[in-house]
Amino acid sequence: MKIDWNRKHTTLAVYAFLVLSAVCCIVFVLFHLAGILQAANKFIQVIHPVLWGFALAYLLNRPVQFCQKKVFRFLATPKKPRRQWIKGLSIAAVYLFFGCCLLGLLAVLLPQLVRSLSIFLANLPTYLSSVDQWLQQTSERLHIAHWIDGGFSLANLFEKAFAYLKDILPDIANAGIDIAYRVVGWGSSAVLAIVISIYTLLSKDLLIAQAKKVIYALFRPKYADSTIALTRESNEIFGAYISNLLFEAFLIGLLHFLVLSICRVPYTLLISVIIALTDILPYIGPVIGAAISMLLLFVVSPAYAVTLLIVTICIQQFEANFLAPKILGESTGLTKFWVVVAILLGGGLFGLPGTILGIPLFAVLYSVLRQFIYARLRHRNLSIHSEDYRSDIDE
Repeated sequence: MKIDWNRKHTTLAVYAFLVLSAVCCIVFVLFHLAGILQAANKFIQVIHPVLWGFALAYLLNRPVQFCQKKVFRFLATPKKPRRQWIKGLSIAAVYLFFGCCLLGLLAVLLPQLVRSLSIFLANLPTYLSSVDQWLQQTSERLHIAHWIDGGFSLANLFEKAFAYLKDILPDIANAGIDIAYRVVGWGSSAVLAIVISIYTLLSKDLLIAQAKKVIYALFRPKYADSTIALTRESNEIFGAYISNLLFEAFLIGLLHFLVLSICRVPYTLLISVIIALTDILPYIGPVIGAAISMLLLFVVSPAYAVTLLIVTICIQQFEANFLAPKILGESTGLTKFWVVVAILLGGGLFGLPGTILGIPLFAVLYSVLRQFIYARLRHRNLSIHSEDYRSDIDE
């Protein structure tokens, strides 16, 4: 039997086969979604140190480049460039610098934490007495003392809590073993991530060249060039955003340190570090840092906590209305509205990492869409400026 390979019918058959294959794949994914997610989660757990190593290498890439170009450049000569020597010394210098900073910070902060804990333990009997008195007065006013056997007092509550803990003591022991196991795992993962980041920085040029080779092997030159250009633009947006975010957090911590030092608030350095670290999280970070710091100061004196609250509100107004739009807005090109949308989407979909990286990721997507819209408008000989599309009705 002779088959008539009509081109039109063959094309329709191929399209039908592709559509049917896509439907089968979607149905398979839907029916095995739990297993697929479990396998993906297992895979992410296995390569977790690798991802953290890449992230650490990306964060330290700019300081390493600075050391290569500014600090150790004198080692290079026209006859002997010594690129590997300069790169190795730059990586070692950056890790040594940040390691010394971390150790110095811990050396300053740990004594303050110990002192705060000692003050809290010294004042603990007074706090417990005040709480016990408040509980008894509240139970008498609300007539709820009969709801708990033995009375609504702190001693009775502690007795019942200890009895409950005694019953679940085996579960607590198992939880403690699990926490210890996780801590050991986190420590080993951290060491492995540092080692991977060092190797990544050392072989960065080779990895980039291999990635380009794969892109040109998979795509046509036109699309490969577009992909590489998009990658470079994304790298610029992410790098500028992360650098500016860390710089802004440093400025906020420095402002808190200066103002709280003038107000003679205790634990100034510890509070400034806490607020600077939590300020990396957009919008919710300053609230978390202020709450932790106020709790720390409340142990010493409620007046200090109120002072910190006032100072934090004033500095956050300065950050929200001037500093953040000036620093972060210029690095991403997003308005306040799109920044809030990026935070909500990133945090809702990917949790804490999405909250931090949602803004630059959204900025990349926004840039791609903007370039596409501009290209379509220019193709139709239309203006690309938003002001030209305003009307009197919209105002």
